[in-house]
Amino acid sequence: MSSGLELLSPHQAQNLEQVLALFAYPAAILDRNLSYLALNEAHAALNGKSQHDHLRRPISEVAPALSAHLDRNFKQVLESGIPLLDRRVLLGHAQEMGTVQPWFVSVAPLQNASAVPAALLFTCREERSASLQLPSSLGDLGARLFQLSTDIAKAQSVQDVVHLILAQALPIIGAIAGGLSLLTDDRTALKVLGASGYDFALIRAWPAVPLSLSIPATDAVQERQSLFLTFPEVQAHYAQAADTPSYAEQAHVALPLMVDDQVIGALTLNFPDRVRFTQGEQNVMTALADNCAQAIVRLQRQESERAERQALEEGATLFRTVFSEASIGVAMVDPRLRIGESNPAFAQLTGLSQVPGTSLMQEGHGLRELGVMVATVRQTRRSMLRQPLLINRQGGAEETLLVDCLPMVNGQGVLTGAACLLRAPFLVEPGLPSRTDT
Repeated sequence: MSSGLELLSPHQAQNLEQVLALFAYPAAILDRNLSYLALNEAHAALNGKSQHDHLRRPISEVAPALSAHLDRNFKQVLESGIPLLDRRVLLGHAQEMGTVQPWFVSVAPLQNASAVPAALLFTCREERSASLQLPSSLGDLGARLFQLSTDIAKAQSVQDVVHLILAQALPIIGAIAGGLSLLTDDRTALKVLGASGYDFALIRAWPAVPLSLSIPATDAVQERQSLFLTFPEVQAHYAQAADTPSYAEQAHVALPLMVDDQVIGALTLNFPDRVRFTQGEQNVMTALADNCAQAIVRLQRQESERAERQALEEGATLFRTVFSEASIGVAMVDPRLRIGESNPAFAQLTGLSQVPGTSLMQEGHGLRELGVMVATVRQTRRSMLRQPLLINRQGGAEETLLVDCLPMVNGQGVLTGAACLLRAPFLVEPGLPSRTDT
């Protein structure tokens, strides 16, 4: 096992090497670039590669499925320094084709002498009792399902996930029809993202299915429970639906898409009528729905972050062209309460030597009250104008500034942060009271 822990103290490195070797389950250490610094044999076996093939290589290259599920979590732990405990991830095992296994991943920051997270220690704990064995009737299709799970985790868009389900998953599991839908923003209906095998007229008539309409998909979402129904059970519980061509003489499966106990949509599957589904078949379809849900949430977060970055870049251009020479301090603050772009006057008024990237809630900068204002504006979407702010400068000097804090919304109506305007009291017309405006 390579040491590879130069960012940590020698004492830490030696102890961690010993600890990793003692872990009975997969354990590894990543650097700040999410490349492998060290790992034990159990982790290497999980990914189906040697320990040497991991070292100095990014996790996204060595274990793309694991990286796709956890990349965001790794970065959050590095940024916040707060450990992540028992994040549930559904993955296949490279040494056990035909098995989809729940893993519980924990991530802890490893700090250097300056108390800065310099690396990550993460472990994967499996629950054998929860192992989802593929039914033996699938034969050599187990490998195809394993590959499908990996492809879903690596999807680059939500529509990629939809295509993988409709074009690959349905034939593999023997379904003759299927569809993927997500809850609308107001959570009152299921919006169909894609469907195959259903009557086109029906799909066109119901682009969004209200949750008030009782069908297997809506009931699965509202009850947060998977439904595996033979056609006689469909007739007994959904008599009106059973008369439609999409249900006639067919078994019907409805699976809620859930992440972190939150329902986001539904996966529906139709089969030729049959006897009750075996436990193995139910496990396969449940695992498929879990993988879809995790991939979709990951992609939605990436899109939200992309839109946030674009908005900040557009705002930065505005700063450079309009506010660079302004006498009032101006700064853009992102949803995580970090300062993005600012002008020289903001640095001068606050006394900050390095402004971009500074957290308003970080101790020692005297800007926590401004962070509270920004958080309030984010929550209420209401501007706060001419609010007094006491700045504690280095050396003990204090000065009261006046602050305008305004919500920033992009063209799609998404709140991307807040703009903060600081000025000394003498720059404001006398007699104007502090107030909160919309």
